[in-house]
Amino acid sequence: MSILERLRRASVWLRRVLIEPILFVLIIALVIGGLVFLWHYALLPERWLVGLAFSLVLGTLVTTGLYEFMRWWINYPPKSKYRGIPSWLTGLVERLVFTLAIGLTSSAEVPVMPIAMLGWLGLKLAVDWTRPIEIEGRKPTADEVGRRASGAMLALLTGLISMAFAFGGGLLCRTAV
Repeated sequence: MSILERLRRASVWLRRVLIEPILFVLIIALVIGGLVFLWHYALLPERWLVGLAFSLVLGTLVTTGLYEFMRWWINYPPKSKYRGIPSWLTGLVERLVFTLAIGLTSSAEVPVMPIAMLGWLGLKLAVDWTRPIEIEGRKPTADEVGRRASGAMLALLTGLISMAFAFGGGLLCRTAV
């Protein structure tokens, strides 16, 4: 194995084992710290603090934990070498957007939000589903196609759990605690 290959593997390991978890904890700490700061200075009512904490903090921890458990349960292969946008960051942003949308809409518009959430999940899956699956210039085997379908179902289940936390957090923002 060449020196460049060893360095590349070390950098991938460093990114997965050290940098991503530290970044994850820092972002969660910033979210919690920002919410506490806003609540302390009465810029954010307590119900919003509870709703956003439920959606962003608890939602991230539960969704990430369930995602990793489901990956282990179905024996899904390790993540590819391609480094895209981390799934926990996408989930955090979508939970924030939908929690705010539900918390700020009128009572008549709240029943429409699950439709928007399902539309968002459909759009995310459609973008990934249309990605070409040729592997090194050959057609994929039945096992590779099955793993891809398992990955799509895993993404759908994780997205539904994430949206449930966003919906619940938005409802907590709307109601007094």
